[in-house]
Amino acid sequence: SSSAASDVYKRQIINYTSGTTGYSKGVMLPYRSLWSNVAYCFEMLPVKPGDHIVSMLPMGHVFGMVYDFLYGFSAGAHIYFLTRMPSPKIISQSFSEIKPRVISCVPLIVEKIIKKDILPKVDSKIGKLLLKVPIVNDKIKSLARQAAMEIFGGNFDEIIIGGAPFNAEVEAFLKKIGFPYTIAYGMTECGPIICSSRWETLKLASCGKATTRMEVRIDSPDPKTHAGEIVCRGMNMMLGYYKNPEATAQIIDANGWLHTGDLGTLDEEGYVTVRGRSKNLLLTSSGQNIYPEEIESKLNNMPYVSESLIVLQHEKLVALIYPDFDDAFAHGLQQTDIQKVMEQNRIELNQQLPNYSQISKIKIHFEEFEKTVEKLKSEMDQMEQEVEHEKEARADYYSKIETIKQQLQKAYVIQNTAKMNAEQVKAKKADAKAVSSKIHEEGAELEQQIREIRENHESIQVELETSEKLEQELTEQIASYQNCLLYTSPRPR
Repeated sequence: SSSAASDVYKRQIINYTSGTTGYSKGVMLPYRSLWSNVAYCFEMLPVKPGDHIVSMLPMGHVFGMVYDFLYGFSAGAHIYFLTRMPSPKIISQSFSEIKPRVISCVPLIVEKIIKKDILPKVDSKIGKLLLKVPIVNDKIKSLARQAAMEIFGGNFDEIIIGGAPFNAEVEAFLKKIGFPYTIAYGMTECGPIICSSRWETLKLASCGKATTRMEVRIDSPDPKTHAGEIVCRGMNMMLGYYKNPEATAQIIDANGWLHTGDLGTLDEEGYVTVRGRSKNLLLTSSGQNIYPEEIESKLNNMPYVSESLIVLQHEKLVALIYPDFDDAFAHGLQQTDIQKVMEQNRIELNQQLPNYSQISKIKIHFEEFEKTVEKLKSEMDQMEQEVEHEKEARADYYSKIETIKQQLQKAYVIQNTAKMNAEQVKAKKADAKAVSSKIHEEGAELEQQIREIRENHESIQVELETSEKLEQELTEQIASYQNCLLYTSPRPR
């Protein structure tokens, strides 16, 4: 009936996001979304009444709610809930007893088990050497596959991995040994499935094709070679965010396409490969696009690394690492040894990376990263705020330095002017000294001339006095002579 048809579009549940698309929001999922997702599980999985399913994900996580509970309940399966953290030991013990038919989990669980229990047996020097021998190679891969299957109970059809990026090296190994895993890509807003494929057809590093009743495209001029935002629409989509039309309008455009915020590529066969979050994309000052998830995938596969985050600080890439302390301490490592191992990991990792994505340093985290992106985003926001504060402090510091530089420049000009003035004064002093010296010399010459004039004057004075005496004596002699002439003149006759 029309009433029944309209009911499928009514809101059935409000599921709050873990924060992948920002702060936690209430996702309104209608009946059609839940029905479409459960129907897809029936189309792809072989669970029958009486089969066992182990639920490791919380029911608040729509991935676990749909795959484990709604599908398991609808199929008539027996659902077992783990009451402890799904460590490799707990999984091995419980799965060997329960023998689940389908397993859905986050990548970290599979990565830990494979890295701890399977890879060390194959990834040794002898193992690598034997893998090069054709017949032995097949035997080793078969044994590795059997061992991995037994850890997860040995009865499952496939493991469905979702909720976070899968480690590339672990995935390549699982693909090589023919381990039945698949990747489910989705988000709470699609309740959750957007892309997935059976493990037999899944391409390496891909999350499969668009699920039935869903359309997927890449917002890129060339989706095959250039990553763009993954957008989708279809039966799985939400109605919107509860009492938040602004946020709804931001994620669902006018044509009904939901913008996931993830970057991906799409090949000619329709397989989608997620490259990373558009918000996580790191753009360096040189214009290089760096997908941190690709670096984290490599780093997470290195010795004693449990989890990692790659962030950009001051135009340099920094690796935040939560080490596998249990494994490290079990091998006799101390805290200082772990730091040295991480530094060696950094050096080896950089040899695998291009120059523009080199890791500058390692920072050790002593607490496990939260599995929800909301917490990681909060940590990243906090780090970004710290970086912004540091940038502001640096800007203030550089501003002060610039002011000091300007003041120094002025002081330098003043100093140069003073130096030039001092040199001019010095030159004038030298000139004055030269003039004074010349005047002194001329004065000395003048004094000499005065002395000579005085001496000549005295000499002339003496000569004058002598001349006067002679004149007086001569006058006296003349007078005496005249008198003599008077007394001696003859008398007239």
